[in-house]
Amino acid sequence: MRIFAITANDHTPITKVGLRGEGVYTSASVDLGSGMAVGTSEIGLEVDPETNLFFPNGKTDFYVTLVPGTVAPAFDAYYAGSYTSVIETEPETRTYEEAKSFVYYKGSKAAFSVSDNQKVAITNGNMQYVMPVGTYTSRMKPRQLKANNLVRKAMAEPIQLSGKPTIHAGYYRLAPEQWKMAIPKQVNAGTNYDYATIMKNGKTYISPEAYRYFDTPSWGKMKNPTMISQPQFTYSGKGTDTDNDFGNMLYVGSQKDTCIDNG
Repeated sequence: MRIFAITANDHTPITKVGLRGEGVYTSASVDLGSGMAVGTSEIGLEVDPETNLFFPNGKTDFYVTLVPGTVAPAFDAYYAGSYTSVIETEPETRTYEEAKSFVYYKGSKAAFSVSDNQKVAITNGNMQYVMPVGTYTSRMKPRQLKANNLVRKAMAEPIQLSGKPTIHAGYYRLAPEQWKMAIPKQVNAGTNYDYATIMKNGKTYISPEAYRYFDTPSWGKMKNPTMISQPQFTYSGKGTDTDNDFGNMLYVGSQKDTCIDNG
């Protein structure tokens, strides 16, 4: 068990702290012979409120029990502007491993015919946008924490962490499950509902605090997909390879994943 305490390096007040990282688990059992963790459930490497571990709001010092092995925890300190300050951040372009991005049937990629001589492979899920967030983050290096070693002589003395301003830019992804939707979970698909929004510089955006994942919308633009206080745009050009092809921001292997939102 370790005691940690985190502060923002510019003294910005912290509202909550999340924990993620390599070798950090929500549950684990330890092999008494080897001392290694087995049968584990990791909390993820990326900022994700659905898988990361969060401490009670306002708490900046806490106990953490870490299992033996390679452990590289990252602490993300949230602040009042964690969502509004980064809403205009341009999304990252990401590449996903091809073998893990498609649906397979009897060892081959599942596909459907679009013409007499063309077929389209089926990806794992519909395209979604992962919202941006800003934190003060402190990352520890692998094996910086050694198993069975007291990091401090006094158990009451915490390891002091200083979080640096970090922007976790938004990005497009394939939903982890086929046809899984990211609409608010308390709302049934096919029904009407109002989205939670925030304001920034006089413009209205879908709230990244309310929705970490968001289905590719029919408003906004490719590099600013959740701004809704502007008229819907239309596409120009022939075929599907236009500037407004959301697939420009998501690659599967070496190929662009073509995904057009027709507004």
